[in-house]
Amino acid sequence: MKNLIIAFLFLALAVMPLSAMPNHPSKSEQGKAAHRIEFEVPEDQIGNDQVYLIPEGRGACSSSAIGPHALLTAEHCDLGEEYLTVDNEVGQRKILGRIKDGEDHMIFLVDGSKFKNTMAADYDPDTYVLPTVGEKVFLFGDGAAIWPPQYRTGYYMGSTQVDDSTGADASTDTTLLLLDLNIIPGDSGSAIYGSDGKLVSLVTYGVGGKFCGSYKMAFTWGQIVQAESF
Repeated sequence: MKNLIIAFLFLALAVMPLSAMPNHPSKSEQGKAAHRIEFEVPEDQIGNDQVYLIPEGRGACSSSAIGPHALLTAEHCDLGEEYLTVDNEVGQRKILGRIKDGEDHMIFLVDGSKFKNTMAADYDPDTYVLPTVGEKVFLFGDGAAIWPPQYRTGYYMGSTQVDDSTGADASTDTTLLLLDLNIIPGDSGSAIYGSDGKLVSLVTYGVGGKFCGSYKMAFTWGQIVQAESF
């Protein structure tokens, strides 16, 4: 009887549809495209709380490969550095260009080996829409310079208006997107995805120690083509 039960369970597992099998988040295309970036922080920027500082005068943020040589991150992570280190790579990558959308979002164009996985298919400026209030969202963040990126989930709460005088980092937008999503220093630049896997925004900052604040994506189609083909 015991052998019969084991055989039955084995057969049931064999015919179980793949859709019913649990998915490992880090195996998703979004997870594989996520990368930690580290960079030298200029001496006059050591006290700058816009980036997460790690030992030896270095800063760290989160990013995602959007092209074979392009990393999407938060603009406020850019302190004018010439080189950055990706994940645990031994050598540095030279920054060859920068693409900005004016809403605290930046794409670093870098040299080095190609990124094998990108999230290019998850963002199209022509079809970009915000999620509905209450919709589930997720990200892979390198908060506290942790690697590999950690998977976290939350919910889109909607938007609110902010006063320009408060200084919204590198964004001129007065519409702040709010997400019930716990983040920590170093998560800046993490790509936030909706329940359909499409890009919603990037982490800009924490709000009240509980929520995440971000801005609408505003890259043009031409900018995205440049990043994806660089």
